Amino acid sequence: EPEFQGRENDDADEGEIQRGPIHMMWPRGVKGYRAVKVQKPKVVDRRWTNRLIRTARESNDRPDVREVCVDELGNLCDVDPGVPKFLLDTLRTDHDPKVRSAAAWAVSDMASADPARRALLRALAGDKSVSVRADCAMSLAKGAASDESLREALKQNVLDAREHSEVRSGAVYGLRRCL
Repeated sequence: EPEFQGRENDDADEGEIQRGPIHMMWPRGVKGYRAVKVQKPKVVDRRWTNRLIRTARESNDRPDVREVCVDELGNLCDVDPGVPKFLLDTLRTDHDPKVRSAAAWAVSDMASADPARRALLRALAGDKSVSVRADCAMSLAKGAASDESLREALKQNVLDAREHSEVRSGAVYGLRRCL
């Protein structure tokens, strides 16, 4: 994979850079704004998911790039059986809370399956980041519709006065989606 290519400067000038599947752009005159998007190939296959995983792992200096890769991988769990494991590992071990939050959302469709349910509940109970815990609570909504133990875990978060209001709100969102 090439390093980011293109031009990037701090003069609020128009620019764009690209690394593998990730394309970053910013318009002229808008300082500090960057649009990060995934350049999808015509055929989405295991080679594509491997490129996204590799970019997510290797772009430690660019959490925005890693976040976009993780988010995109959430749409590709059925393309490559290695993607769910990568996302669950990312939720559990990544050093950046925005990337962990993206991983929580990326596995939300699998919330009723045992590995994802356990990982989301573990992060909901113990992640240091309030936003990650809140996103885990919201991501459990799909699984909670059919799983009483998940609904009970979300209820406990709503009732816990010591829990941050953002996490409690996420749990309310998750429970509301069950109705």
